[in-house]
Amino acid sequence: MKKTLYIFLLLAGMFFSCKREKPVQEDPTKATDTLEIDFKRPIAKVQLFQKGMSATANWTGYKEISLELETLGKMKIDYIKQEGEQWIEQIKKMKVNIPDSLNTPAIKSRLTVLETKTEMLFQETKKTVVDTSLVFNEATELNEAFQDLKARINITFQKSVEELLEEYRKAANDTTMVIPGEENTSVQNKQKTNRKPGLPLLSTPVKKRDSIKKQ
Repeated sequence: MKKTLYIFLLLAGMFFSCKREKPVQEDPTKATDTLEIDFKRPIAKVQLFQKGMSATANWTGYKEISLELETLGKMKIDYIKQEGEQWIEQIKKMKVNIPDSLNTPAIKSRLTVLETKTEMLFQETKKTVVDTSLVFNEATELNEAFQDLKARINITFQKSVEELLEEYRKAANDTTMVIPGEENTSVQNKQKTNRKPGLPLLSTPVKKRDSIKKQ
């Protein structure tokens, strides 16, 4: 009898323990998904020059990634988690569709950095336990990489030092060039060139002497 009672109590305990609801584990990312990106250090936004804007107007992927990264500092971590993969795809498109005017080693290297920084940020947001300090740091470096790319685009269309020097040399050899404040230089040079040897350079005409004095 005691043995039967013991078995009954054991089975009853097992039954009720199975029925007991397990505590629901909260998603640890819920506490961080709603946080906005907080850049570790400020950096000025670079505005493209007119030539840069024209060069990037039809650049596949640039418009899409530009619209996203220009507002990176106002995004929530969850948004980056959802859209980060698309950002990487857009950058890959940019790398294989670089406009001829921007197809330089400097631009290519900055696109590689931009892609790497985007991937690192995306990976940090996808972790089960999100380290916000690392996320903010990666977001800061991604922002810097994007601003650096725009700065390089502007530099691509600026004249080099050699080109500026060449223009200066051509201007210096132009005899018709008038330097502000020295408008009379060319006139004086002509006077020096046309005067007879031995005669002084006169800035004003010499008055004729009076006729020979009456004797």
